[in-house]
Amino acid sequence: MTDGPPAVGDTVHDPARDRVGVVMGGVGPYLQLRPLGGGQEWDANPDQVRPLTPTELLSARVSEANTRSRTTLDLGPLPERQPWSPSVQLRTAVGDSGDLVDEGGCIEQHD
Repeated sequence: MTDGPPAVGDTVHDPARDRVGVVMGGVGPYLQLRPLGGGQEWDANPDQVRPLTPTELLSARVSEANTRSRTTLDLGPLPERQPWSPSVQLRTAVGDSGDLVDEGGCIEQHD
């Protein structure tokens, strides 16, 4: 890099691995980079990495967001739905016309 070593938190491109990473720190002569979406860090030569342009950073972040959106979480089985029962009481509400709906679902018109 021409402006000195990148700071912790900077997003850079590592041409040795052709990967984008966030600077997490340094160990010895190397930078520790981590993928945008997290994961295992890798060592990179600080003289070879370069900062991302705003366009490259946006593209990398969108790519990471798309990857996360395609990843499914195993939340287990859905809870079993209970059948609807007419004995369930409905809340009293006001309809679009201003009519009251009672607990039985009947419309009560008012003057």
